[in-house]
Amino acid sequence: MAKDLIKIGSSEWKADVNEFKRLAIDTDKNIWAMAEIAANVTIKYGRRSVAQFAQDVGRAPRTIQAYKVVIERWPEIRGRPRNLEIASVLSRLIIGTEKSTGPKSIAKRYELVAKNPGMTKEEARAIMKEWRDKTKPVLDAEDCLIEAKGRFNLFFNGHTQLDELIEAAWENKNEIQDHYIRDFHQAVDDLIKRLNKARERFKLKSKLNIVQLKEIEHGR
Repeated sequence: MAKDLIKIGSSEWKADVNEFKRLAIDTDKNIWAMAEIAANVTIKYGRRSVAQFAQDVGRAPRTIQAYKVVIERWPEIRGRPRNLEIASVLSRLIIGTEKSTGPKSIAKRYELVAKNPGMTKEEARAIMKEWRDKTKPVLDAEDCLIEAKGRFNLFFNGHTQLDELIEAAWENKNEIQDHYIRDFHQAVDDLIKRLNKARERFKLKSKLNIVQLKEIEHGR
């Protein structure tokens, strides 16, 4: 059975918002704690809560989504990079055909940080450049899908906000022509189809490059 979602605007919601704001007073020191709160927003309050939470804490929805992605790819507190920027750069390091949250990929990221605890953002970028050069063209396709997924999340949040505006407009008896609503939903359906098509293409590309991926995974 799915876990019941907590209501937006509840006392727990307000507590999370206030704690996020308190931590944001010293972002450099508290960025990981802020990210942990952001990562739990969809779990506690539902996918449609991101836009409202972002508004309440004074952040862009894409920032809240980015926090969630980083936490998913760095699940263990111990051994994380010293700041979120470095973690974000290394987050795209993926072993073979694993998902971004696969155990080997996660272990590799922590291993890199353990070897260089004082790693700078420039060093992290150099590591990723070397990794990309080794794994081309396989990871280029996945990077595109990651970017597409992020853009779709932003689009979804906008869709949610539009639904709320439409409902409010009807309550105020403002006139909205039906074809505008139909056109918008058609655009969402078309985007989903395009993302599914891209996913299938990437699956095929992964199969065609399985030998190359195995060699990369074993450092050959």
